[in-house]
Amino acid sequence: MEEIPFFDPITGEYRPMLEPVLTPETSTLIVETQFLVYQDTVVSWKSKGELDKTYN
Repeated sequence: MEEIPFFDPITGEYRPMLEPVLTPETSTLIVETQFLVYQDTVVSWKSKGELDKTYN
């Protein structure tokens, strides 16, 4: 948390207000799709995904 100045219009004074500090985030989504093809026709398919998040 970080203190930032905030002007209160009711009291007319500046006072500190706590604000969260955000950190960078990297998200990687890997999707794999498999097809079963028989005589040039798709018979079935399945798909799976994986999400990886990294906080710096």
